[in-house]
This record gives sequence, structure tokens and C-alpha cells, in this order.
Amino acid sequence: MNECTFQVSDNQLFNALKAGEEWAWRMIYSQYKSQVTRFVIYHHGSIRDGDAVFREALMVFYEKVNSTSFLFNAKIGTYLLAITRNLWSKKLSARGQKLVTPRLFEQPVDFYENENFEVNQNTRVSRMVEAIENLGDWGKDMLLAWYFHKMSPEKIQEQLALENEETAVVSKNEYLSHLKKMVGCRH
Repeated sequence: MNECTFQVSDNQLFNALKAGEEWAWRMIYSQYKSQVTRFVIYHHGSIRDGDAVFREALMVFYEKVNSTSFLFNAKIGTYLLAITRNLWSKKLSARGQKLVTPRLFEQPVDFYENENFEVNQNTRVSRMVEAIENLGDWGKDMLLAWYFHKMSPEKIQEQLALENEETAVVSKNEYLSHLKKMVGCRH
């Protein structure tokens, strides 16, 4: 049997999901199951855990899609991964474990190359730590992977189970910009 494949945008896919189109759910399953499973396995889980979390994430996503108050403003893969991260984090907490998160400031990190601050070193470090914590786990993991561990976009994509390398670069830039605003950095 010859199977026809086609490309649809996230908005088209979201509208098809909202309309209850079965093909759209099959597409979500085929496009994102391995990404979710890979994320769970990387963070102390098994394939079975990944399957279970993916099913739960789909149920949460289904409820959101059918909610009248849901505002769709992200890529479907990013949204599913955020749901997965939250679900898996809760499961790990119940087991007395945490998501793999690098420790802050194990070695010096220069987030702002050639930028001058008018605050002293202690205040700067304290503001930086507070700002990084306020980014949340996802933003903190992204920036630490990029700057602290000096990972390539490809490695970050793999570690954080992102859709592609471009998502890693765009996310890093957004989180860095947000971090600079929180710390009061001059651009």
C-alpha cells in the first residue's frame, strides 16, 4: 500500500485536533512520541515510563485543546514537551528524585561578554542567581547547557528533546534576553 504523506502547519494541526480529526491525533503520536520518550529516558526513566508519560501528556493536551479558554500560541511539540516535563518532574518527585539539572556556578561562567555593570560583584552574582532561578527549570537548563556546559545546539536539542537545533538557538536567545532584562543589563 502506498502511503501519502503531507505537511501541515501547527495551526492547521491544532484546528484539526479541535475538530476531532483522528488523522491529526495519529500525526501527533507519530511526530512526538519518540521525542517525549527520549526525554523521559534521559531523565532517569524507561521506555515504559516514556510511553505512560506520553499517554498522560496527550490526555492533558486533549483537555486543553477542547477547552474554550485555551489560547494556542506555541508550537505543538514545545507545548507537549512542557506538559511532559511537568508530569515527569512530578513522578520523579514522588520517587524522591529530581530532573537532571546542572549545579549553578560550579565553575565561573561569563554570561555577559564585554558588558559593564555599575553594581558590585556580590550584588551582581546575587541578582544573577535570583534571575536564573526566576527563569524556571526550562530556561535555566537551556542557558546552563549553552553557556556553562558549552553544548552545541545539536547536543542541546538532543538533551532537552527539542524539535530541532533552531529551536535551541531561538530559545537560548529569548531566555538570555529575558535574563538580561531581569538583571538590569545594558544592551
